[in-house]
Amino acid sequence: MKSLKVLHRMSDDGMEYMDFFFIAEKWEGEPIIKELNKSDDMSWFPINNLPEHTLPHVREVIENYKDGISFVEFGWE
Repeated sequence: MKSLKVLHRMSDDGMEYMDFFFIAEKWEGEPIIKELNKSDDMSWFPINNLPEHTLPHVREVIENYKDGISFVEFGWE
């Protein structure tokens, strides 16, 4: 597994977060939802066809994963 990005973000409720994203080069099994109150689907999607309700900060990281930038800031006005 290799590191993809570190995301420093400010949420809509004013909380500050550091998120770490990784690329899984090998996967076995099926993904399952562990926090039912936070997600309505856990599926594999083509990178160019993400679900409409993908969180904006997650979409930002995924859509720009090839840019070579390892640190991203999001939600700071």
